Amino acid sequence: MPLAYLAAGGLVWGIAFIVAAFSVWRLWSWARKLVLGAIVVYQLHIWANHLAFDTSDYARQVWPFHVAISVAWVAAVWGYMALPGIRRLWREREH
Repeated sequence: MPLAYLAAGGLVWGIAFIVAAFSVWRLWSWARKLVLGAIVVYQLHIWANHLAFDTSDYARQVWPFHVAISVAWVAAVWGYMALPGIRRLWREREH
């Protein structure tokens, strides 16, 4: 994987998640959707990297483990953001 690509990806995702964290902290109306979308797109980006750059047999051998981690992250974030108390925060903020 080219170092410039790795650095650019890290910078872009770092900025995206800092914006997401700040917007959640401020309870901005679009923050919840940003977080839900960002985690999915981030995992898709990780899998695009796997498909493009994993060349060794070992790298492909551990894909099932990486799938489980990706699913767990998406489920954890979506599950947390779907908690009644979290959803209530945004409803109260909107009214």
